[in-house]
Amino acid sequence: MNPCLDCKIFMVNKAKQWIVENDFDFIITGEVIGQRPMSQRKATMPIISKESGADDLLLRPLCAKNLPATLPEREGWVDRENCMILADARASRRWRWPRVSALMNMPSLRAAAVF
Repeated sequence: MNPCLDCKIFMVNKAKQWIVENDFDFIITGEVIGQRPMSQRKATMPIISKESGADDLLLRPLCAKNLPATLPEREGWVDRENCMILADARASRRWRWPRVSALMNMPSLRAAAVF
């Protein structure tokens, strides 16, 4: 699947609505810069965060070190050092989705992994 930018914004917006309704703290995705040419470019990731309303509640742990720190990272809910620096489709295929528990510093937090 290769969702366009508008579709990605729509999906993240729905995830934002869902975390609010279900009392979750932030959103985690498996996005990697360069993996999808229409929506997973470094230039489009901030657009998706802003236009969807998720802002810095959207954590992308597979490429987080290539992006500005998000609220979960700044607040210490997620250890940025455990996040990755993946930046292309070939690199992302070598890794599996990291365990959320390995990233989380506070077990009482609730993160929604949406896609």
